[in-house]
Amino acid sequence: MKFIYPLYAILLLFVTSCTEVITLELDTASQKPVIDATLNASTGICKVVLTKTGGFYQKTDFDKISNAIVSLVDGNGLRYNLSEISTGIYEVGNIKVQPGNNFTLTIENVEGKTYKAEALTPYPGKAVEISKQLFANPGTDTLPSYFTSLLIEDFPEVKNYYQVKSYINGKFQASIFDFTGDEWFDGYTVEFPSSAVVYEGDTMVLELISMDKVMYQYVLEMSENLELAYNPKTNFDGDVFGRFGIFYSDSKEIKL
Repeated sequence: MKFIYPLYAILLLFVTSCTEVITLELDTASQKPVIDATLNASTGICKVVLTKTGGFYQKTDFDKISNAIVSLVDGNGLRYNLSEISTGIYEVGNIKVQPGNNFTLTIENVEGKTYKAEALTPYPGKAVEISKQLFANPGTDTLPSYFTSLLIEDFPEVKNYYQVKSYINGKFQASIFDFTGDEWFDGYTVEFPSSAVVYEGDTMVLELISMDKVMYQYVLEMSENLELAYNPKTNFDGDVFGRFGIFYSDSKEIKL
């Protein structure tokens, strides 16, 4: 097995400014459907959340879209029908998924319209172990802090896309986005650092998400444009926001 240590490919850029806040009247735009659709290849569960866009400043409580007809079909024509388990949330399990499988998601009866998207199942990487490195040890008044890294075993000879999610004491670190493709380490095992800082006594979980190209590009663009009125390119046909993506999940845990 080939090894490379370390892979430090994530740079953070922070820009601050002092400006007067001006609130514009931007709440009157027409609503459009938003489709958050994923197939978890590790669990065999497909989940679709249907909402509508809100006002420009709206952050929560988006209108849900109910009574849609949602189906998933694999490359062999096997069909799975999703049930509406709660308002605007559709789900089905026990899906047979293999790397390289193609799936088509169809959503009908969305205000009289139908939307369709295709996605290709990725080949999963493997989370091997978590390592730690002392960041600061100021003495007895403050606990020592650490950076952690996840050792990733890349699936060889195919294009792979990864996100490493950080959880500290069971809480997902939503403001941290750690992404990479395997352009520089195809088939190798590499050490991928998390941007999170953890303290002595914390429990850190690093989750490796192996995703298809469409999902990778979508979440990467979203993370880079959190403060902008920007919508990444969708793989659904029609005038709609969102995406359909397929991913595998693997994780490791360490007590600091």
